[in-house]
Amino acid sequence: VVASEPCEIMLIDGSRILHACGNGCDFHHQVIFNLLKMTARKNLVFHQKLEITSRRSTREKLLTYLNQQAKQHRSRTFTIPFDRQELADFLEVDRSGLSAEISKLRKEGVLESERSTFRLL
Repeated sequence: VVASEPCEIMLIDGSRILHACGNGCDFHHQVIFNLLKMTARKNLVFHQKLEITSRRSTREKLLTYLNQQAKQHRSRTFTIPFDRQELADFLEVDRSGLSAEISKLRKEGVLESERSTFRLL
């Protein structure tokens, strides 16, 4: 694990998390629920990333990502949390190739974009 800023680490015995205590305390059940929720969310993000990076071309990766974002935002217009270099890194592609592909998609009338805001047509 690598932290991006100073932090404290709390070590927790895994068996104490997986099995609720005999007292049936609400706090313990809430901790278990929260951990399962976080695990499920991370699993979903991992699956989405795998779906993107398994695509062969920059175009396929970009369109898969943008379609996921449109679904997530429930809108064909949305803003992504990346600049061009960060998006290229996330998609595991070259930045110049990504920019060229975005330009092609604009010329083809597939999307409109300005900085980190996209609109799928």
